[in-house]
Amino acid sequence: MVGGRSKFDSNKPSSTTFFTHAKPIKLRGLHLRKNVMDEPAHLIIKDMSEKIELIPGNSLITNTPEEGRMLAIKISRLIIKATQPDASVRERLRTTYAEDPQMLISIGQTVSIEFATIAKANNYWR
Repeated sequence: MVGGRSKFDSNKPSSTTFFTHAKPIKLRGLHLRKNVMDEPAHLIIKDMSEKIELIPGNSLITNTPEEGRMLAIKISRLIIKATQPDASVRERLRTTYAEDPQMLISIGQTVSIEFATIAKANNYWR
């Protein structure tokens, strides 16, 4: 808080571009678009036309917490694939983050955030 205001309060527009249903957004040469309502969101990779289903089966609902955790890992991996679509680059970078404790912790945090979302969507399997 600065002067009674949060650092996030501002009259200036955010530098972050938020997703809208009407317009695709560009992210490092990639196009992110929400398809028509009955289709899942896909990342359209420019010049390759490869679609990545970011939410497998377009559902976060699972039968057990274990299945939810596995889904969280899968979604986290899809984020990496969407961010770096070149498989050879991902393979080459694997050795870099495999031995960096901070990067491994970040990976764990990403999975945890995804799992928290999935758990809430499943009403914590009650």
